[in-house]
Amino acid sequence: MSAFLNLGSLVLGVVSWIIPIVAVKQYGKRHKVTYFSVYSFTACTMALVFQLFEIRHRVNTGDFSAIMDTIGAITVVSVILIMVTVVLNSTALYLCSTKNK
Repeated sequence: MSAFLNLGSLVLGVVSWIIPIVAVKQYGKRHKVTYFSVYSFTACTMALVFQLFEIRHRVNTGDFSAIMDTIGAITVVSVILIMVTVVLNSTALYLCSTKNK
């Protein structure tokens, strides 16, 4: 269970970063960048929810030492995930809005 949640969180985090790049490349081919942005933020949110489920799983199993050992890294990586997702989506929206002009 733990491996699935961690792997799912990692995959969804990477997907949330890839989607804005795909949005810039697909711009103008009847795709709206705002839809890509929504998908990217959804993947980011799901990655963070998977981490919450991972912490819940560790609480249910009573593995509090593992929580104390990893909570610092989880917090830092979660903030980095959100910041990079926001920057990539903002950049994609900006680039695609300047292509319209």
